[in-house]
Amino acid sequence: MKPRSLRFLVGRPVTRLRQRRKLGGFHFSAHEFDNLWFGETKLSFDRFEGRAILPGHFDNAIDRGRIKFRKSHIKFSAFFFSSMAHASPDYPDFQHISVLPVELIDGLRIQPNGHYLDLTLGGGGHTALILRGAADTVVWGVDQDASAIAATRAHLAPYITEHRLQLHHLNFAQFTPGPQRFDGIIADLGVSSVQLDLAERGFSFRQEAPLDMRMDPRQSLTAAEIVNQWDEQALADLIYQYGEERRSRRIARHILAQRPFATTTELAYTIAGCFPPNQRHGRIHPATRTFQALRIAVNQELKMLEQLLRLAPAWLKPGGRLGIISFHSLEDRRVKYAFKENHDLRVVTKKPIVAAAAEMERNPRSRSAKLRFAERKLLESEPSGEPVEKRGTFLR
Repeated sequence: MKPRSLRFLVGRPVTRLRQRRKLGGFHFSAHEFDNLWFGETKLSFDRFEGRAILPGHFDNAIDRGRIKFRKSHIKFSAFFFSSMAHASPDYPDFQHISVLPVELIDGLRIQPNGHYLDLTLGGGGHTALILRGAADTVVWGVDQDASAIAATRAHLAPYITEHRLQLHHLNFAQFTPGPQRFDGIIADLGVSSVQLDLAERGFSFRQEAPLDMRMDPRQSLTAAEIVNQWDEQALADLIYQYGEERRSRRIARHILAQRPFATTTELAYTIAGCFPPNQRHGRIHPATRTFQALRIAVNQELKMLEQLLRLAPAWLKPGGRLGIISFHSLEDRRVKYAFKENHDLRVVTKKPIVAAAAEMERNPRSRSAKLRFAERKLLESEPSGEPVEKRGTFLR
C-alpha cells in the first residue's frame, strides 16, 4: 500500500483538513497518515492515535513565532502533533498528555546532533518531540515510576535501538550524568495524568482508592502513614506549608478526631466538612490543597526540586537551556529565584509561559502549568586568549 501523506501549504492544506473555529486551529486523525509534511520538512511518526492541533490560526501562530515561512511553504518542526496523548499499545493504561509541548520544544531551540536530558520522562511525550525535532538528537530520560519507563521503552523502542534514547529508572535528584553535558534539560514537575487517573496510586479523591500517593512504589512512606500517625501540630503545619491552606488547623483537628482513614474518598469527605456548605461544590474541591500537601510530603518534592536547581545548571553546555514546568506557586517561586540568583544562568523568561486557551480547553490540567527557561552563559576568554567557562555559583 502506498504511504498516505498530508502536505501543508501557505494558507491551507491540500487535503483532509478542516478548520475548527472553536479551538482556533486545525485537526485531523493522526493515524490516517504515514507521513506529514510542512513544506519541505517531513514529519514522520510511529504509532499515534487521536488528533493533532496546529496551535492557533496561521496568522496567530506567525505572530507568536511558532511558524516561520520559507518561500511559499511552511517550515515547521515536530510541534504540530505535540499535544496528543502518548500511549504504548503494550501499556494502554499509560496515557499522558504533555502540557505546553509547543512552548517547551520551541524554547529549547533543538539542534541537530544535540544531546538532551528529560528529567521527568512520564509518558515520553516531550522526549518524543525532542527526538523528532531535529536530526540525530539524543535524549536521556529519567523517571522514578517503573510504569513510565516501561511504557516509554515500548512506544519509543526504535529510538532505543538506534541508541538515540537512554532510560534511567530513578528520581531526578539522584541522577548523575558523569562527564556528559547537555544542549538542553527539561523537567515537568508534579503528577502525571496516569498517576492521577489510576485509582490504585491514591493521588486523586475522584474515585475510592487506598491512601498511597507514592510516585515510586519502592519507597516506604505513604499518605496513610502521615494522616493516621502524625500528631495534630505536624499535620497542620504540613497542610499549611505545602498546601497553603488557611484552614489547616481545623482540618488537622477533624482528621485526628475521625481517623484512621483507609481511602482517599473518606479523607476528602472529612476535609470537605471543614468548609462552609457554599464552598464545598466550587470549581476547586475543598480537599485539593490538602491532597497536594500530602503528595509533596510523601515524595519530598520540594527537597528534590531544590537539589535539581542546584545541580542541573552545571550539566548544561554553554548556551544550553534549562526549562522547568511547575504547577503551583511553591514550585514556581523556587524555580524563579534559583534561575535569578544563579550567576551561571541567564533568565530567558522574565514572566512564566502559560498554556493558550485552546490547550486549556483540550487539556484542563494545563491551566496551572507555568514554564520558565534559563540559559547557561557562554564561554569567556582569559588574558591568554584561551576560552574558559565563566566562574559562578555552581562551577568549580
